[in-house]
Amino acid sequence: MRTYTPDPKDRGKLQDELVKESWLLSLAPRRLMGRWASGWVNWRALDALRKQVEREHADFLTDPRYDIENEAHFDGEAYANKVREMQAAMLLRPPTIALGWNDLTVDVPVVYGKLGIETVYTRVRDLALAIPSQVLDVLKWLWLDVIRRGKDGPGTHLEPIVDGATGYVLPGETLLVLGPPGSGTSTFLNVLAQRNLRDYARIRGTVEYNGHDLGTMERNTLPPLQHIVQFVEESDVHVATLSVRQTFMFAAECLIPDFFPFADKVRKDRVTLLIRSLGLTHCQDTIVGNDMMRGVSGGEKKRVTIGEMTLRLSSQIWMLDQWTRGLDAATAMDLQERVTAIARQRHITVISVMQQPSQEIYNSYDKVMLMEAGKILYFGPTKDAERYFYEIGYRRPRKRLLPEFLATIGDPEQSARCIRPGYERRAPRTPAEFAEVYRNSSIAQHYREVVESRSYLTEDQQQAFHSERYVELGKLFQRNSLQKRTRQTATCFKREVRMQLLSPFSLGVRIFRYVVLGIVIGCLFFGLSKDQLSVTVREGLIFLILLIVGVAGFSSITAVAGMLQVVRKQRRAGFYEMPPYFFSQWVLDIPIQFLETFLFLVIVIHMTKLQGGPPFGYAILIVWLVGMAVNILLKAVAYATPYADIALVIGSLLIMLMVLSVGFLATPPNIPDYLIWVYWINPFHYAYEGMMLNEFDGITFTCTPSELQPSGVPQAYQVCPITDGIQYISKQYGFSSSPSYKWKDVAIVIAYFFGFTVIACILLTVVRWRPRPLYKGAREAACSADVETFIESVEREHSVSEHHSMEKGVRE
Repeated sequence: MRTYTPDPKDRGKLQDELVKESWLLSLAPRRLMGRWASGWVNWRALDALRKQVEREHADFLTDPRYDIENEAHFDGEAYANKVREMQAAMLLRPPTIALGWNDLTVDVPVVYGKLGIETVYTRVRDLALAIPSQVLDVLKWLWLDVIRRGKDGPGTHLEPIVDGATGYVLPGETLLVLGPPGSGTSTFLNVLAQRNLRDYARIRGTVEYNGHDLGTMERNTLPPLQHIVQFVEESDVHVATLSVRQTFMFAAECLIPDFFPFADKVRKDRVTLLIRSLGLTHCQDTIVGNDMMRGVSGGEKKRVTIGEMTLRLSSQIWMLDQWTRGLDAATAMDLQERVTAIARQRHITVISVMQQPSQEIYNSYDKVMLMEAGKILYFGPTKDAERYFYEIGYRRPRKRLLPEFLATIGDPEQSARCIRPGYERRAPRTPAEFAEVYRNSSIAQHYREVVESRSYLTEDQQQAFHSERYVELGKLFQRNSLQKRTRQTATCFKREVRMQLLSPFSLGVRIFRYVVLGIVIGCLFFGLSKDQLSVTVREGLIFLILLIVGVAGFSSITAVAGMLQVVRKQRRAGFYEMPPYFFSQWVLDIPIQFLETFLFLVIVIHMTKLQGGPPFGYAILIVWLVGMAVNILLKAVAYATPYADIALVIGSLLIMLMVLSVGFLATPPNIPDYLIWVYWINPFHYAYEGMMLNEFDGITFTCTPSELQPSGVPQAYQVCPITDGIQYISKQYGFSSSPSYKWKDVAIVIAYFFGFTVIACILLTVVRWRPRPLYKGAREAACSADVETFIESVEREHSVSEHHSMEKGVRE
């Protein structure tokens, strides 16, 4: 490893050390190192640079202008400038970004005439169809991307959900995207942010950041956009048991790395300032809550959703998807003002998707884009939208607000009442006609010319991603999270512990469950003797112990389903990577499951008089191990399936197969040859074998006179059928006659545990179910209605309206 001596008097040397490439990476072929090579980080240089920057800006801790609690002297602008200076010194400040898109078209599969009502049958059917679909996707990837190297496959029925969008947004500008559900607004936002691109069958056109096409540029030129683009999703999914401040602090610990100067102070300050700016001071210590736990209100929860995604220092673009849905007008406007104020202060671009905002919210945006059925009806300044539609034949009724008028202009039934007299045959009616008129308009032509020539970019923006410092910043930003993986694991582990401490009732119920089951089983098998009857009773008791431990793992499926939405949202936002999160849960489950197993077996073994002493320690070990193995297997099933109820069905099927093939209900000689493989791959089988060897080792069973065999002969010729436990189980089950073999069973169960752990981690990391196809129904059919029929209906409405007006004038 190359060494260096930091010079505290020259920060430039430390920066040069940071941007230099490791000697290991310089020798390794890029084709072999791949993404790992481009994402390598010199943590030592970063730490040294952090210390140097902290010495240069030591007044950040002492100057009252930077003390957010000192209301008399705190200077918000000076504080923000100081943080930006330290950010630039650490090479962590991205350049301002102008976002442009040219002829952007996104195609998705379309199914006609299908109802969208979900039932248990449809979910099971979709799962049955999705499993072979996943296999086909892998084969298709191998064929197209590996063998044929990306050549087009067989044609499928695709339709554009975003059709020919062109436009741009400059740094500090705000864009409002209007459209009804199914119009493609969320898809447009996802493609701009480069999120979930595998959900779409085909993407054409370009998306450019400072003139760099994301589809063709090299990976190390522009980093993954989660560090630059903050995406606020429509749904408000959070950890219900954490308070508002705890939710923000966890986000700050994930998004503000430890190598940032004065990281602890910056995190606390940003959380406090954000709570104040979002108006959450009165509820900062209230849990967020969910449908089952009462927490903050809907409007406050929406503010938490926005605040959680805006704590990152490097964000340059905010994208908000349907973030005002479910809020009243006053709350939505208050949120809009706060978001706009934060964006203006930080010079951040804001792109929002809404369906029908208020007039005040509409006026706060610089540009607006109207979408209907994937077509672009208008893109341009908000103040010019009404005049544009007036010129093509539509007049806004006096009693309708402008946002409402624009949001419904693409619906033929709604726009029919807004056609200007004399434009009945000239005004566009369907979304396709609106899109064609706009495409041929002067404003669309202007934006096409500007985007194609890239004249909207300044010279600094064109060269921003080519600067040496930013290229090295891009290498750092290749990581999904800027924190070290050990720090990610520690942060997630601390949250998991806090969640357990904040919800002691659920943990108490888990432990109480095992205590009650232990007492019940102990009463049923109380005080086993060593006669012949106790042989089969001990077999059944050991089987029941393993069965209870296995079935108890079903609770992990519901727990996983409740957290997956939160985890995947935070992973997409760059909070952490999946392996550190998985490992934090994995580590926490170990002591909890050991405590449950220990209490359960202490009660059972003490009451039933199973072997104590060293055999008791072995019983705890192997039952604990097989319980964790089954628990992680059921978690893997939950990670691999789209719904919790489907995971429960598959999990119950697996547990049933394991129980039936453990060797107790059907001994190995009686298992059919075509099913014996289930017996040999069953972790319960090895746990059962180990428990049997452990329990029957050293036990000598006795007989009462009635139990002697064969009956009907003199007692001198009778013998006890079972005396040596090891010999009995070896003959009955085919187990090893050596008691030490039980440690091989332990090793096998441990291998299953770690094998299931690796499988579950991989599934959590890579599995993502594709969304269902787009279903088209009555609204889309209306948008594609016959134009002549539509014209006749419009003329009929106008004639009736004029007739009523003439009659009214005559009466007057």
